[in-house]
Amino acid sequence: MTGDAMDIEQARIIGRRAAESSSRAARQERFSREFMVVTGVEGSSLTLRANGGGSIPGVPMTTACSGVKPGDVAVVDTYMHRPLAVGVLAG
Repeated sequence: MTGDAMDIEQARIIGRRAAESSSRAARQERFSREFMVVTGVEGSSLTLRANGGGSIPGVPMTTACSGVKPGDVAVVDTYMHRPLAVGVLAG
């Protein structure tokens, strides 16, 4: 192999390793479950008070949350940075 061919092969090896690493990171699931206080209800979305005190508007909810009202505690699943209210605990 010439010097140029060796450089090209090294670049390919580095590229493959980077692609494999990136692919593994993308496949990892990012899931969490939290309990948040409902501060507002509008249609099929909620405004929630996060545990840090901030407000999260426009969180979609499932039918399991029907009848939710401000002051209730919502069960919120977050997957890939997208929250979804999946249940309610009466306040």
